[in-house]
Amino acid sequence: MSDRQSYSCVNRRSIFRSLSLLSLLVFLFIFSLFSHGAQAGQANLAWDPNTDLDLAGYKVYLGNASGNYQSNLDVGNKTSAMVTNLQEGATYYFAVTAYDSSRNESEYSNEVAYTIPAACTYSVSPVSQSFNSTGGTGSEGVTTPSGCSWTALSNASWIMITSNASATGSGTTYYSVSPNSGTSSRTGALTIAGKVVTISQSGASTQYSLNITKAGTGSGAVTNTPSGSTFNAGTSVTLTAAPAANSTFAGWSGACSGSASTCTITMNANASVTATFNIKSYTITATAGPNGTISPQGTVSISPGANQSFTITPNSGYKIADVKVDGASVGTIASYSFTNVTGNHTIAATFATNTSYSLTVTKAGTGSGTVTNTPSGSTFNAGTSVTLTATPAANSTFAGWFGANIGTSSTCTITMNANASVTATFNLKAYTITATAGANGAISPQGTVSVGQGANQSFTITPNSGYKIADIKVDGASVGAVTSFLFGAVTSNHTIDATFSSLNPQAASPVYGLNAGGAPYMDKAGVSYIADKYYQGGRTGRTYSAIAGTEDDTLYKTERYGNFSYSVPVPNGNYLVNFKFAENHWSSPNRRIFNVEIEGQQVITNLDIFAKVGKNRAYDVSIPVSVNDGVLRIDFISVKDKAKISAISIQKVQ
Repeated sequence: MSDRQSYSCVNRRSIFRSLSLLSLLVFLFIFSLFSHGAQAGQANLAWDPNTDLDLAGYKVYLGNASGNYQSNLDVGNKTSAMVTNLQEGATYYFAVTAYDSSRNESEYSNEVAYTIPAACTYSVSPVSQSFNSTGGTGSEGVTTPSGCSWTALSNASWIMITSNASATGSGTTYYSVSPNSGTSSRTGALTIAGKVVTISQSGASTQYSLNITKAGTGSGAVTNTPSGSTFNAGTSVTLTAAPAANSTFAGWSGACSGSASTCTITMNANASVTATFNIKSYTITATAGPNGTISPQGTVSISPGANQSFTITPNSGYKIADVKVDGASVGTIASYSFTNVTGNHTIAATFATNTSYSLTVTKAGTGSGTVTNTPSGSTFNAGTSVTLTATPAANSTFAGWFGANIGTSSTCTITMNANASVTATFNLKAYTITATAGANGAISPQGTVSVGQGANQSFTITPNSGYKIADIKVDGASVGAVTSFLFGAVTSNHTIDATFSSLNPQAASPVYGLNAGGAPYMDKAGVSYIADKYYQGGRTGRTYSAIAGTEDDTLYKTERYGNFSYSVPVPNGNYLVNFKFAENHWSSPNRRIFNVEIEGQQVITNLDIFAKVGKNRAYDVSIPVSVNDGVLRIDFISVKDKAKISAISIQKVQ
């Protein structure tokens, strides 16, 4: 290239106005280079001679991009050349110039491009498959570089290739296996891409049917191992009876007998089995002490799932002292109902002389909560000690007691020697949101903002003239360059911080644009993204749904996901890394959460894309970084489900 530059200002002779590269003959020769198995190729070029009498020779120019040649080769006065040490799989661009004895050089010839082809290797998976006598379908995957062709053949009439008997590049061959009516097994083969796949099939055998029915007043399930209703002769089948919660298993009849929950049948003939289930029956024992009654009284029989009510009545001059259900007090209630009965129970009523006092409990304040008392109820015998417990709701705090007891402890005790009234006060919790803004802009409101439990609080971010919003971080995590942010249903303290940057940042064009999981793409701003490259680990995917919030939704439809990293070679310096995300799978928050590290430092923590912008909407985050080792390392680390990225652009900044 230096020769061409040094003669760029010399007047070329008219006969050197142009040179046509009329033909290009190219072949690829693969050979081993050094001991690590690297491969290289070569290209032969030929062109029509220039007829100028003062012709001194030709130069061959080549490069990795059209019109951008990194090197040249002076071939003398020859009309052909061999270019060696070319990278397998890479595309090269060639042009030729002629020069005279004074080193005046012609314009470039027409340009030709050529991709050095890769060698063809094949692998097939799986290498063998087995089928039962009924046959079925199968598939074989072929892995090979693009451009490598292959065929699939069957050596048996009962193995039929149904699709993709031949293809180019990686693919899948599908086939079917016919039923085997014979009693002997058989083996065949598929030859795919030169690889042999063994197909084996078992022979048919005599089969018998098993019929299972259920009887009785109850319900339940019967399972058999192995499963199914038709079995080969001699097969041992174990049946298991499992009664429903409201039933019991009574026993087997037919090919099975007895009351054990399992039985085993050897299938040497067709068989029928009946499992009998009956409804359970429970009892409720109701008793009453002196000076009162309970109705009904005694032992009451109840069907599973049924309801039963009892009425407690004190004699004249007496009151209900307590009612206990299964030994636990339920208070001085006059009636009690057992619902959806699933076990035996007891209910016992006791009575006392009618000297009692009432307890009235009320609540006050801006918050909410509950007040319980032990023993329960609102009327108590003289001298009864009643303990009250105040429990604030999640959004409230307990402020204290007033009335028959004063204090701030969550519990208080009252001795019922007179009617009493107690008030429990609950107030709403309050949280703070600390709002800060960097230089060249403002956030409103700013400072420490007090917000009630469950309330909403919005903030507006405004850059100064000549500046733009660089980033907004909520609780230390970026939410992008938004102009407003709403904290909804606040239940804890938060922070929001705004930073600003000049509208004329000193940033160069992207050093790299990587379309994760996708093909080369140029966005609406003219930024060129190459196909996915420089990655380690992860898998690729795509969506066909439209992506909102961007003019480049194609860039957000592909992705790389899992635990993976990128190692991008860049010159040392300062960069702005732009991440492009979109949640195109989950439809609710807290389903995908992940972290991002750059150069070993965590820069994005617990990112939940859906929580930020919802489903199928673009979400961009920009992170500044310095590179000192010639490689920009980016790690995506899954916290819940799988980390993901749609595209990355990298800008050099001064």
